[in-house]
Amino acid sequence: MTRPLFSVEEDADFKMTIGDLEGKYRQKEIDFSSYWSQKEAIEAAHQVELARRVRARAWEYLNGLLIMVGERGSMYVNLMTLFSESDLASFKQLVAKHDIPEVRRTLYTMLKALTEIPRSWAMSAFARFLRGTGKQAGSKYHGAGALGVAYGWKEDEVLFFSRVLTDGQNPYSKVLVRYDDTLKESEEDLYEVMDDKQRHSATTVVRDVEFLNQLCFMLEGRGLAPVPAPAPKKPKKDRVAKVFKSGDVIRQKDLRDLPLPAHVRIAVERLDETSKQWLDDTIEHVVVELVSGGYYLHRFVVPQENKSYLDEFRTHGCPKKDLDSAVYLGPWTGEDVKKGKLSCKFRYRVKSTS
Repeated sequence: MTRPLFSVEEDADFKMTIGDLEGKYRQKEIDFSSYWSQKEAIEAAHQVELARRVRARAWEYLNGLLIMVGERGSMYVNLMTLFSESDLASFKQLVAKHDIPEVRRTLYTMLKALTEIPRSWAMSAFARFLRGTGKQAGSKYHGAGALGVAYGWKEDEVLFFSRVLTDGQNPYSKVLVRYDDTLKESEEDLYEVMDDKQRHSATTVVRDVEFLNQLCFMLEGRGLAPVPAPAPKKPKKDRVAKVFKSGDVIRQKDLRDLPLPAHVRIAVERLDETSKQWLDDTIEHVVVELVSGGYYLHRFVVPQENKSYLDEFRTHGCPKKDLDSAVYLGPWTGEDVKKGKLSCKFRYRVKSTS
């Protein structure tokens, strides 16, 4: 017999209460401030009751998480569906498939970590902690790096569970965490770059450590697999330096091996001022130095003169990517004009190699 968290009547009553309140606001019986404060209070009370009922049925809650962990995040189990369909044969088959020591160990690791990590760590920090990357790499808490590449986990899989357990808006995470309104500016981890790439100020995280410990205790009772060992690192192959010959096409991965000063020919598109068309053409550079920041220092070559000149306008250098697919003509053996500068007599753009 199915047992949803809320009966049909309870759901209807909740929606009616919110609807009545919205009706009062639309009819201007109450102002927005009153409407909003009452709406938040009603929703908060509903969330408190939801969490209470979830905690009373903790194994069903764990079963939903076990299925998602066993499926590596490729399946999402709706929280309400989880409880209303937990007695169905199809659901019980999924639970039986994934309620195994290895999956229980992984879920235990994530939940146990939430009982130990700092309150200043929100969703993205938790994901970095599990992956063992960024500022959270090398942390001392339980589960540090346990879902890293060496254990066979992909970034999007870890991000999925980070959202489910710590997002603050996900139904599962609402039972486990809430975000305090008190901002502690002294803790730099409170400032997080979220998925929408906008900077938000994150408040401190309040976690239900008691419930988390209860869930961990229940998983321990069913049995956990040993802590997995990371896959052995493959020995790195010694890099073989590229030996350039005249006529070789340059690739960015081989730039470090380019013998300097190097005479190169770069494919460009030249703007024909009469037709306003971009026409295929080439320019030649002497690559003088490869510098940090993705640039190279160069001199312009006038092939007919076998001379090179300083670039009048691009003294800061050119992007290294411009050398991808350029042709190595050989070591520069021409004359470097010491005092002369050269500006290109036509507009051009380096041809894209993508």
